[in-house]
Amino acid sequence: MRSKKANKGLLGGAVFAFAFVVLSGIMLTMPKASADDTVSSDATVTVSSSCQLDSVVDIAHEAEVTASTYRADIGKTTITATCNDVNGFDVYAVGFTNTEYGRNDMLGTATGRTIDTGTATSGGTSGWAMKLTPVAGAVSPTITTGYDVYHTIPNDYAKVATYSGSTAAVATGSQFETTYAVFAASTQAPDTYHGRVKYTLVHPSDAYIAPCVDNYTIVYNSNGGSGNMDSQTACVDRAIGLLPSGFTPPVPASEYQFAAWNTEPDGSGYVYLPGQSVTNLARGGEFVTLYAQWSPRYMQDLTSSMCNVVASQKPYTVYDRRDGEAYTVRYIAGACWMTQNLRITGTVSKQFSNFSTYDDVDVCVNDLTVGDSYDEPRCHNSGDATTGVWYNYAAASAKTILGSSNSVVATQDICPSGWHLPSYNGAPGAINSLTNEPTVLNAFSPITGGYYAGGSITTPGVGFWWSIAPYGGNSYTYGRYSLGYNGSGFGTGTNYFFRRIYGGYVRCVREV
Repeated sequence: MRSKKANKGLLGGAVFAFAFVVLSGIMLTMPKASADDTVSSDATVTVSSSCQLDSVVDIAHEAEVTASTYRADIGKTTITATCNDVNGFDVYAVGFTNTEYGRNDMLGTATGRTIDTGTATSGGTSGWAMKLTPVAGAVSPTITTGYDVYHTIPNDYAKVATYSGSTAAVATGSQFETTYAVFAASTQAPDTYHGRVKYTLVHPSDAYIAPCVDNYTIVYNSNGGSGNMDSQTACVDRAIGLLPSGFTPPVPASEYQFAAWNTEPDGSGYVYLPGQSVTNLARGGEFVTLYAQWSPRYMQDLTSSMCNVVASQKPYTVYDRRDGEAYTVRYIAGACWMTQNLRITGTVSKQFSNFSTYDDVDVCVNDLTVGDSYDEPRCHNSGDATTGVWYNYAAASAKTILGSSNSVVATQDICPSGWHLPSYNGAPGAINSLTNEPTVLNAFSPITGGYYAGGSITTPGVGFWWSIAPYGGNSYTYGRYSLGYNGSGFGTGTNYFFRRIYGGYVRCVREV
């Protein structure tokens, strides 16, 4: 599916060249036997060389296991499954077929013999009838049945292991060793008990991939960056995941980072993100070129329109020039919001900050644990990126809103330059523009954790974020409107009047 078009010229002069078969029960028709149906007890079997199967059920395999000592001998078969489809596969087994006694015990007696994982050794096998030992570096199986009972019908299958998840990333494929412990009833002579173990792999119904009829090539262009990337060959009628950038940003590389792919160098075409699943990008042509789009690395330089391009669908990481801290941002309801709490501490310079009244501001003259203050900037650092820092309003406003009686709108604060504390006017970038729709809540990523009052955390099941707006005009001039979160939804307005001596969170916003 096409993504929406990006705005043209986002960087101005700089180039913003910015398979399981669903079974009822355990009955399967016995597949034809393979050529390895007479292999010895120690053998290696290649189950499949690709996912382009002509059937969703792979051929059956047999391994003969001969016992010389009662409950002691083992037979081992290493199965190498090189079909690395993302859905995995199921392993079904018939188990032992004792030709002398006509027994078809899959895993032992009616009381059950366990399927297990781990290292199998000869002798002492009374606790298990089959062990699955993952081969080093390969995908591990999930045991499906802990044990099983008699099976007297040769084509009565039971699933014994499941391979799921993306196995394509594992170079060695999905390999495992199956070790079968010979089991004989006490009435049977141990030196005559022998038989074969039959097993088969069942792939998902969508593991079959028809031959590709028409290919096209996805070419990746550095668009002002440097380095090289291999192109991708894609099938016209199949989805493919786009690659992450392997290019180095334009000079100076420290100022830029990869943002997205675009079908036009200037970012005016269709926007695609790394990992995005796409189909038929060439639209009938032999190739399509995707151009790297380079975005500012620092949030002071990231405009709202750029944020709309790179952060509408998922969080985008930028950095604060002042201390190098990384923050995620999202484009929400017409504005670019920080989705992590601000955590700058100590002396903050006006350079790259949203204040000019002072050359610098110490936002942590004292810790909030010592108590409240209208005039002294105080903060408390949680020490983790999720919670961030609590600030009283003297700190959050960069010392521009002080005293117990102050109804001035905060136009300066400790946000990065170009960013600011949110308003309370219902417009994009206002705390009361955020709704309780799941998409908005998820994008904003609100947290609880309480607020500081009287030197300690109060009401840890909520969260509060400062705004620029005085509460009630000239009334209650010691307060500000805040965005509140109770663990399930937002709240603003008269019920979210927040005293400026308290310690609350800061999330900065940018609308331009």
